[in-house]
Amino acid sequence: MTALRKVLLILLFASVTGSQAAAQIGLGTGVFASGGGVMSGGAYIAVGTTGQSVIGRSTGATYAASAGFWGDGGTILEVESPVPVGLPIEFALRQNYPNPFNPATSIPYELPVASDVRLSVCDILGREVSVVVNARNEAGVHTVTFDASALSSGVYLYRLTAGEFVATKKLVLLR
Repeated sequence: MTALRKVLLILLFASVTGSQAAAQIGLGTGVFASGGGVMSGGAYIAVGTTGQSVIGRSTGATYAASAGFWGDGGTILEVESPVPVGLPIEFALRQNYPNPFNPATSIPYELPVASDVRLSVCDILGREVSVVVNARNEAGVHTVTFDASALSSGVYLYRLTAGEFVATKKLVLLR
């Protein structure tokens, strides 16, 4: 493989994966030598061979990114665009933290599209004790703080409704 092809291969791989994904997933360094190479980490694996495909995929709670191209004599035949980094790919209600807590906790949730959101907290009998969010939220990752200073110790449920999506999780208040 000529030096020009090696440089082009590495630059193209870096431009496909690095422009949007590197800030979030931090691809490690790697060397494509002897016609091929592998880079991997906890959230990604990238495999490449001269004249063959170079493919990488990284996913997480808030993103999914893919990259790949075919190289032949330094000519790009195909480029796959990654999913925009930073936007969730599905609705999600995450576990609050810390849990158990006293007196406040953070509740994260994710919206792939702008939605009317209602996040409420109920006691174990299903009686609503607090409405944490009742507003339109933009797409993205959101975290709200729930202050339970007025509540007694115990197990509570928090419920997120966003469009057709509904999810419920448990939190524990310890005094």
